[in-house]
Amino acid sequence: RHEIEKKVSGKIQINFSKRLLFAVTDILKDIRFFLLQSRCDLAVFRQAVLKDKFFDFWQMPEEIKTYSFRAEENINEYLIGEHYFGFPRIKKGLYFRLYKVLKKKIFQTSSWNVFDTNERKFLVELEDRLKEQYGQSLSWQEMEEAVIDASITHNIYKKYFKKVFDKLQCKAILTIVYYQTVLYPAYEAAREKGIKIIELQHGVINNHESYWFEDRRGINNYTPDYLLTYGDIHNEWIKLVTDSRAVSVGFPYQEYMISTLKDIETKSDTVIFYPDSFPEYEDIIDQYIKKYRQYNVLIKLHPLQSGHIEEYFPVLSKNKDAVFINSQDKGIYYWLKYAKHHVMASTTVGLEAMAYDHCNVCIIESVPHEQTQCLLDWGVARGFRTVDELADLIQNPIEDKPNIQDVRGMLWKRDAKKNMEEFFQKMFEDGWV
Repeated sequence: RHEIEKKVSGKIQINFSKRLLFAVTDILKDIRFFLLQSRCDLAVFRQAVLKDKFFDFWQMPEEIKTYSFRAEENINEYLIGEHYFGFPRIKKGLYFRLYKVLKKKIFQTSSWNVFDTNERKFLVELEDRLKEQYGQSLSWQEMEEAVIDASITHNIYKKYFKKVFDKLQCKAILTIVYYQTVLYPAYEAAREKGIKIIELQHGVINNHESYWFEDRRGINNYTPDYLLTYGDIHNEWIKLVTDSRAVSVGFPYQEYMISTLKDIETKSDTVIFYPDSFPEYEDIIDQYIKKYRQYNVLIKLHPLQSGHIEEYFPVLSKNKDAVFINSQDKGIYYWLKYAKHHVMASTTVGLEAMAYDHCNVCIIESVPHEQTQCLLDWGVARGFRTVDELADLIQNPIEDKPNIQDVRGMLWKRDAKKNMEEFFQKMFEDGWV
């Protein structure tokens, strides 16, 4: 996975002139913010400039004054990225390059406290242990550089967000995906100022290490005060730290899309694969396309994999009959409505498919599929291990799922738009406590 990501990141490097343009633009935005922005109740970290499925399909109560940080380059629909915040991004880049050029010496005695002899010894031993057990590992130098990069980033962004929150005087912040390098220092600064942190669920979080804490004391944690989930079952699948609370509200975007797409005809001869980077799964998709030509086969890529098919799926990229869905314009609910058959491993798409009665969900069991195992347990999806077993599931779909309404109710709380709006109305009326 590491080697694949290195190849992909190497392909999307931005040239110097564009980086300079982004830097100047972002610094001007920062200057404008600190000169002109007034106070607000709620600071919102949005993911997109245009329609945002997490924030734009419900209405914030009129009494609540908000300010939105908007990411200009929506590379990942979940992560805000560092490119928006001009001052800290430039400062972080300069400090990290200085650290590398001066061979770390300047930081050994500085207040940054990023150099640690004992930690280096630990990382050297860790590399040896990983190589002994798994045959490969990141080098201790790569691990140390990642730690130091995160440390420099944290220090710089924390100071920045303290100034931002002083300017806004906000009572709460709203975001998704707390486990981001940029948001850790934002959350820490917010906690020090008594600012509440509200996070929206962004995908399947059952058994997710970032929402399953063995140590629940919450010491030094940068997690949200409130996690607004899709439905009650998600609250049972997570184990938050003591100070974090899960509240099920539903997903307004889903309800909107189901209503909007109700007239789209479902194609019973169309199969959509949702691939993962496992050779066994890739081979089965490749075999199915070659062997079962009576079906129209589409391959729906994850947003981060679009445009990098050769790196993520070397076998499928050579299949001339493979048809890939690269565009994210239509959204996942369009494709769930469009096709009858949906084949996957571990993905949120399986749970999203439960919004429709017609979806024939097939799950490959020979690769990790923990996020969709619940669908097999509930009998609303079926598993396979070979291409012929998959073909049989597609040719003989489950037409009657007597418990689908119960499953849907557990996964997706109804009246999501109303629930979301009422949550924020109550938070405002209670003084953001």
